[in-house]
Parts: sequence; structure tokens; C-alpha cells
Amino acid sequence: MRGTTSFGAALLVAVSFWGCNTKPNPFKPKPECVGKALTPFQGDRQMVISSLAIADPGEGFDLDGDGNVDNKLAAIGALANPQIMTSFSKGHDIVIPLELFGYTGADSACTKASFYIGSFNKDDDGDGKNTNWSNGDCMDHDPTIHPGAVEDPTNHVDDDCDGFADNDTKGSKPTGADANDDLDGDGYTLAMGDCDDRADTPEHLALAKSRHPGAKDICGDGIDQDCDGIPDNDPSCNPFAQNDVMLDVTQQSFANPMAMPLVPLIAFKDGAVKKALFGAGPDLFQVNIPLQGSDIGIELSGAHVEMTLADAGGLTNASGGMLGGVLEAVTLAQITGINAGGVISKDQSLLDAIFAGAVGSILGLNADKAGHYQPDIDVDGDGLESFWNETPPPPGMSIHVDSCQDGDGTIIHSTPNAPCALAKDAKGNYRFVDGLSMAIKFNAVPVKLTGMVVAK
Repeated sequence: MRGTTSFGAALLVAVSFWGCNTKPNPFKPKPECVGKALTPFQGDRQMVISSLAIADPGEGFDLDGDGNVDNKLAAIGALANPQIMTSFSKGHDIVIPLELFGYTGADSACTKASFYIGSFNKDDDGDGKNTNWSNGDCMDHDPTIHPGAVEDPTNHVDDDCDGFADNDTKGSKPTGADANDDLDGDGYTLAMGDCDDRADTPEHLALAKSRHPGAKDICGDGIDQDCDGIPDNDPSCNPFAQNDVMLDVTQQSFANPMAMPLVPLIAFKDGAVKKALFGAGPDLFQVNIPLQGSDIGIELSGAHVEMTLADAGGLTNASGGMLGGVLEAVTLAQITGINAGGVISKDQSLLDAIFAGAVGSILGLNADKAGHYQPDIDVDGDGLESFWNETPPPPGMSIHVDSCQDGDGTIIHSTPNAPCALAKDAKGNYRFVDGLSMAIKFNAVPVKLTGMVVAK
């Protein structure tokens, strides 16, 4: 039955049962195929997802077996995809490595896949600013230097990571008495855009000589060598462009990161490759990850994945990737703080915005006889659940779902500390598991994964 144990920031692969229904359960996970053992960091091919987007209408999988592609969340792709694209192209905040087991460039009757939560940006100096490419820490070895720091107009170094040292106006070259000095002898002055002209200690002098306009960023050292205000952003450092860049795998990827052997908890163990097309699923994942300052339990039923593989020289690219499933109501109730263009308010959960707010009309959800919105996928087979707001919100507050009706007819009302969508049944399982179909599309490029687990 559906498990309720939380592994903190980890992923739990579970199995759901169809109860008394006699028809086949389209969401029941397939059994594991007989093939290579799935051991982290020992996959035959390692990749990282290089682009990600909510799939368009008509793209995805037929999750419930009715002959139609299911992807209800396609309607909000226009809201979410620009932010997702920015996270990849500018911030490198979303890192999803993956491994294939039992694939060496030829078709296989048993190829398994594991997905991880990865890490590219770092905060080695512990100043609260990491090395992302949108507003990163330009000196990740000195906690006094970072975006938002106060610029010292006399110390000959870029304190606030705007790309200029000793400047009075952020983003502008300095004009002070020392602006035309070249203390480190690298051929560049502060007025020419040199972000580090220190010569007060041998250590600072050696570092300053390596930092000036036109220098090449050294990947992974957390230092802005070329004085554009951002560290590690040479094109050769891009982890999503098939470069020789190593990525870390974080603790959230495993059931118990302190135990051995490690067990990856997002794993498709039933896949195959035919004519270079990898396919696997259905499966069920419960993913507990830190988001918005708390652990968010993401329930994905009927998970499917497929991607076209291209193999050359022992490296593999993936194109046309598709990952789909049912995002359950219990997940939607926990995702808050999105604030998407006025359509989703900060104080709403995603469930609130969809089933009581403005998003429901965008998605075109069906309603029951009472006019309450319903999910599009009946996961547990007891009839579609419905959600609505019964009590007008206080002034200044957005509408929240405060009433939930299970498919069996049971109605549960929210309390101040217990949203109805998080209610559990007598066996301790989440009651509201029906949800919205979704699909994301992706591409992936080769990468090297570090054989270690880092905290995140």
C-alpha cells in the first residue's frame, strides 16, 4: 500500500494498489527486469538533463489507458517554462543527472535508469551566496566578498561582484585617484575594468595577476577571473553543454546517504532500449525534497519515461526525452510561494490556485454537480475527488481550498493546521491521491558524476 514514512530529503519508491477494482491498474509499477545491478556512479552511461520544459498539449503519455494523451498541466507551460529556462541558462540552479545501467550503445531488453538531484553551484565560503551565473559570488573563498556586500573604495578589489573595484556607482568603472594605477602589473588598471589590483600580500598579488578583463575563468574554482562579476562562467564551464565538467550528487537522491550500499530512490528498473528508444514505467515515486524552506513530498503516480539515445565513443546523448505521470493532490497542497504573474499568489498552495483560484479556469478542469473542480486522473479508482472553497477568505487573503471530497463520498474540511488535502485514511495513507496529469520534455548530454554524496 502507499507508504507514509518520510526519509527527510530523500525519495521513496512505493507501490499503490487498486483496491477492489477488477480492471488492470494502469498506475501499478512494473516488476524489475533481470539485468545489471543498479549501483550509483557505476552506470554504463552518465548524463545530465540539459534542457527542461513542461510539455505542450498533445505531448506526454496515455496514463489512464483511455487512448488519449494525458498532460493537463500543459496549459501552464507558458507561465512556468520561462522561469525553468532561466534556471538552466543563467543560474544553473536545476541540476538533474541520470545514469543508464545495461546500455552500452546497443538495444537491450533490460536497461535501468536512475535520476539524481545534482549540484553545480557552490558556497564554499559560507557567506550565503553561491556561484550561480545570474548573480553569483565572484570570490567564493572570501566571505566578505559577495553580491550585496558594501564596496570599499580603497582596497583595489571588487567587493560587491558588479565587475568593478573601488567604484562609487554600482556597475560603473571607478573614477578615483587610484583608478589608473596598475599595482599588480597585469597590464590593466581599475579604470580599464580590472576587478582585482591588490598587491598588499604575496597571496593577493598572485591572485590579482590572474584576474583582469580578457582572462579565462577556471572552471570550479569559484573565482571571477575575467572580471565580469560572475565566477566559473566560461563556455567551457557550462555543465549543460557536453563539457568535461564534474557534478556532485546530493543527499536527497538516496534513501540513506550515510549507509552503504547507496540506493538511488528515483529509479526505473523495468526499462528497455529498442531501435535506440529507451522506455520504462509505469512506476510510483514519493519524492521528499527541501523547497520553500520545508520538506515537500512530491507524489508522482504512473510515472513513465522515454528518450532517444545517440551513442558515440562511449558517450551518450538523449533527445526528445519525456517524463510523465500524475501529480497527486497531496503534492499540490504542499507547493507554495510560487507567485506566478498574479495568477498564483504567494499565500496560495498550487492546489488552492488550481481548484479554487484562477488557474483552474486556465486548465479547463471539469466540475462535479455542485460546481467543484475535479482532477483529470482517478488514481485510486474510487471516483474522482473534488476540491472547493466554502468559507470566504479574510480581506487581503487569496482563496484557499478548505473542503475536499474523496471519490468515495467522504467530505473533509480543513482546520487551521491541517489542510484537507493532506488528510489520511484509517490505515495512515494519504486519502487524496487523484491528481493532474503532467509531462515534461527534456534533452540530456554526457557528464561525469563524482563518486560522492554532498549535503544540500
